Amino acid sequence: MNVDTEANFANVETRAREPISTLLCISAYNQEKEIGPLIIKAKQYFDQILVCDDGSQDVMGPIAEGLGATVILHETSIGRIATLRNLLERSLEIAPEITLVIDVDPRFKPSEIPKLLSPIKSKEADVVFGVLQTNGADRLETNHGDLKRIFMAFSQKSLKAFLSPPSDVLESHTRILEVAKNYSLNFREVPIEMQELPNVSELETQARETSPPHTEITQQSNTPEMPKDKGIAQSFIRHISTKPYYFFGIPGLVALGIGIFFGVYLFDVYLTRQLIDLPYAFIMVVGVISGLFLLTTSIILEAFSYLIKNR
Repeated sequence: MNVDTEANFANVETRAREPISTLLCISAYNQEKEIGPLIIKAKQYFDQILVCDDGSQDVMGPIAEGLGATVILHETSIGRIATLRNLLERSLEIAPEITLVIDVDPRFKPSEIPKLLSPIKSKEADVVFGVLQTNGADRLETNHGDLKRIFMAFSQKSLKAFLSPPSDVLESHTRILEVAKNYSLNFREVPIEMQELPNVSELETQARETSPPHTEITQQSNTPEMPKDKGIAQSFIRHISTKPYYFFGIPGLVALGIGIFFGVYLFDVYLTRQLIDLPYAFIMVVGVISGLFLLTTSIILEAFSYLIKNR
């Protein structure tokens, strides 16, 4: 997939000069089958659709462009929360009256979109949070407090609040509530019905027919499939980079503590017996050096992580 990111940004800025009432922001990754049906059904409710492709390896970007959406392409994945923040930043520049931000989910019914937009249109709310429903039962999808999917509508004045530090405010329902409360925003939860297994074959066919001839939607990605063991390794490395204080900071403190302990012990032995125990001296040196190295690594990675989230 070859999408000119700068051209897309310029396109957004050009269209931003025109008055925009409603903007749909879609966060997506490797979802070429779901993006077409979603755009086709949702575009009737919006003046503009913005899709943030977080480094996908399929042809999702060309499909979205062929259906009239503006695509922001990340050359490499920066993560879901950073992608959502990227979308909010672009929305702040476009300045629509209402912004709806969603993750791609094949169970989501675009017919539920008016429920999310209505409270803001009627000035009853500044922020609307979609609470997922499956088979009629409320079920806010969380994973240890982290939201797996997000369906939120924002008024123009509420966008800046959710772009203020910390950068991960969209990670959990609790943090979203805290931001709304701290900035005195009218917050409303709206139940949205989900479907278990949507039939999208007909809409996929329509997406293929309405796309420009140069967009080869049926083509397979030329990117070689990532070996399973490589994918696991990259996932592990990404997980480490999100919590450097846990993987480097704590072990560094332990190693430094061990080094200091043996250093004090050696100093005491030297004062009393005038002897230097080489094995203990070796443990002290290794402990101090590795401890300082791990602590320094933790601080550097934490700083990089903060800069990336808040760029």
